[in-house]
Amino acid sequence: MTTLLYDGSFDGLFTAVFEVFEYRYKEVEIKSRERFYQENIFAEIHEVITQNDKSERVLNKLEQNIGKQGVYQLLKFFI
Repeated sequence: MTTLLYDGSFDGLFTAVFEVFEYRYKEVEIKSRERFYQENIFAEIHEVITQNDKSERVLNKLEQNIGKQGVYQLLKFFI
């Protein structure tokens, strides 16, 4: 199990999603650093550094698949 820790931002979350595919992680959980507590001592921790280019690629792919309205709904849920 790999735990990806991101900064809590929307771009940070999308960067984490990108890195799941980039590094071909199989079993993952994505958590905000503010809400993280170590519950699995065997999990590998991966610190995500927010990168706008990675985030934008995920956003563009989401827009292709669920449309701008879908992304808007996702953003409302996130906030």
